[in-house]
Amino acid sequence: MLWYVIPDNTFYDPEDGDTNNLHLLFQTFEDELSVAPNSWIQLNQTSRTLYGLPLHDDVGRHLYKLVAADSNGRLATMAFEVYVPAKSQLQQPLSHEFGVLLDLDYRQFLYKVTQLSILC
Repeated sequence: MLWYVIPDNTFYDPEDGDTNNLHLLFQTFEDELSVAPNSWIQLNQTSRTLYGLPLHDDVGRHLYKLVAADSNGRLATMAFEVYVPAKSQLQQPLSHEFGVLLDLDYRQFLYKVTQLSILC
């Protein structure tokens, strides 16, 4: 599971201050669109947290942009990469594996990372 709090000093604006006072956008790198609501990775704007639960289909390198907007609409951008290793590439073996039986539609559950992250 991915859980990363964006540090206060990631962005700075002379008028608005640090990252806490800026509006953050989380975008795909290629097309500069906001990450889809059903993506395995999401941004919680309020807590400035990137979180996600990658599944088998998400293995590999993913490029994103974090964009900060100040009160005047000026933007600053930071590009970054998230690497999801295959299970066989992990340096340490998994210490736990669990299963869950839920009374939910599988496809709807699978594409709502907020629901998936509750399990972790």
